[in-house]
Amino acid sequence: MNDYAAIYRQTYGESEAVAELIPFMLVGFLEGDRAFAKARKEGLPRAGVPAKTGRQSALTSDNT
Repeated sequence: MNDYAAIYRQTYGESEAVAELIPFMLVGFLEGDRAFAKARKEGLPRAGVPAKTGRQSALTSDNT
């Protein structure tokens, strides 16, 4: 995250605390997350209903 703050400072000529940049970093991440955008467009899963994601299935696959 300190690297992000350094690049931000270099790009915009302003120094910001990492804590101030986190919301903008999160927005950028979510806007670039195609799986999240697709799920949001299709409707988010209901609370209490587990939804499998690519990351979860990759972590739980039998790699032994």
